[in-house]
Amino acid sequence: MFNKIKVAAVSMKPERWQKEKNARKMESFIRRAARRHPDLIVLPEGLLDGYPINEVIFFPERRPAFLEAAEPIDGPYIARFRRLARELGICLSFGFSERIGREAYNCAIVLDKKGNICGKYHKTELAEGYHPSWYFNRLGKSIRAIDTPLGRCGMLICRDRFNPMIARTLVLDGARLLLISSYGS
Repeated sequence: MFNKIKVAAVSMKPERWQKEKNARKMESFIRRAARRHPDLIVLPEGLLDGYPINEVIFFPERRPAFLEAAEPIDGPYIARFRRLARELGICLSFGFSERIGREAYNCAIVLDKKGNICGKYHKTELAEGYHPSWYFNRLGKSIRAIDTPLGRCGMLICRDRFNPMIARTLVLDGARLLLISSYGS
């Protein structure tokens, strides 16, 4: 009835706007955690760009730079971590700002041990607030569990965990495992 899953959690402080430096640091921590042979390694939200959203909200001139720093799902940094998951033979979950067209979302992703994207989730409870005109901090549009090699999984990002209906929705959709990618709290 229950599967045993060995999980490693990585906690690291990224630097705002420093994608390459943060990616190197993430990779170093992932490689270190992989030495313990976990089935899954989970990292916080917003790691690639360093979670500069509050700066972007209060300094509108930074908004175009944020959109440029956000990574598309088929971008080079996601490809880099897909290769790393495949190389290490480990499932990975981490957060990043995802760019879709001219919008950006706080996103969490799950990669399987072959580097395939199992699924992604966009944060729906934004602690920093939300305005319909913001293209740089969009609300997620759906809450669905995803299939992974470790079983059906639900993802939450930081403040999402304070709304029990999100976890309940994921469990009702078959999630047996909940991953929470969080930068703080």
